[in-house]
Amino acid sequence: MMAQVAGYVAVPHNAEDEHVTMWRSKFATHVQAAGYELGPVFTDVRGRTECGLYALVEYLRRHGAVAVVVPHQGHLTHGACLTGADRRAAERFLCAPVFCLTEAATEAGP
Repeated sequence: MMAQVAGYVAVPHNAEDEHVTMWRSKFATHVQAAGYELGPVFTDVRGRTECGLYALVEYLRRHGAVAVVVPHQGHLTHGACLTGADRRAAERFLCAPVFCLTEAATEAGP
């Protein structure tokens, strides 16, 4: 079994299910190219809920993951607990490395 990378995305309140499916596909392509397997992808609706972020934290505590992949840093900082946080602060909060797809071309790792 390959090591897993969890995903997280915060979608706009008017996003369709296809929006989440698109990110899940992009995450899978990215982590598989790096030699990992995509684990669960947690989702929140911007401005309405942070349950997905807290579920991600709980998943990482219980099961662990090699890293967390997000579309870009802004997807994490929508949560009240990470408002204004940089990536290093987010990594400390999650206890896992965070990789942003917008930085994928300049950064090693999943």
